[in-house]
Amino acid sequence: MEKKDQFNYITKSRMLFLQYAVDNYVKVEPARLAYIRLNQKELRKERSDILLGDSAGDKSSSGQRIIIPASFVCGPRYMKHRQQGALAFVSQYGSPDFFITFTFAIDGILQDVRQGVLYEDAVVSGHA
Repeated sequence: MEKKDQFNYITKSRMLFLQYAVDNYVKVEPARLAYIRLNQKELRKERSDILLGDSAGDKSSSGQRIIIPASFVCGPRYMKHRQQGALAFVSQYGSPDFFITFTFAIDGILQDVRQGVLYEDAVVSGHA
């Protein structure tokens, strides 16, 4: 959140800000997986009817089995749940009837871009 009268160097640094965001996401994801790995007993206690993943029959992998909960956003169970929700939506309401696209008026945008301003900094004034 930016304060009104304070300059925020992180958000104003464009591509460097994107790299900062990716770097921090890369730090958070392993921490979430480490939490899941270290708290398997509590996770299994909360949900005793956990379904095993696709690798249940794979005996070639050695080591301890780690069960990733369905609430883990990038996990296979989460993705399967999302897919099942989409299929249920289509089965109830039918296939989509419209393919919606968005267009923009490049001429109006180019008129608004001042000389020497990067495209990330260009402000478009209400072109529809």
